[in-house]
Amino acid sequence: MFNTDPNRSVEEILADIQQGAVSTASQSQLNLVGSVLAPFSALLVRLGRDAEKTARKLLISTYILLLVTVILLLVTVVLVGIEVFKLSRGDNPPIRAAVLDSARSASTPPNQQTENGD
Repeated sequence: MFNTDPNRSVEEILADIQQGAVSTASQSQLNLVGSVLAPFSALLVRLGRDAEKTARKLLISTYILLLVTVILLLVTVVLVGIEVFKLSRGDNPPIRAAVLDSARSASTPPNQQTENGD
C-alpha cells in the first residue's frame, strides 16, 4: 500500500507524498496519516544517505588538503635549512653581508641610528 523504498529518486518520493496528502484530504480520511508519513520516512532515509556520502567526500578532501599542507611545510623547512646551511658556510658572501647588515640595523635602537648619521 505504501511505497517506502528509499532507493527511488527524490522526485518520485515527493510525488508520493503529494499524492498521499491530496488523496487523504480529498477522501476526508484524515486518520490515514501513513499515506504521507511512509513516503516522508523514505525521503528522510534517502536524504540521510546522500548527506553521509557528501560528508565522506568532504572528509577525504580535507585529509588530502591537510596532506598537501604538510608536504609544503616540509619542503619549506628543507629549503630554509639549505639556505641557512649555505649562509653558515659562507658560500654566498653578498647575501651573508646583506643579512648581517639587516640584522645589525634591526638590533640597533632608533636613537643611536640618528646620532651616527645612518
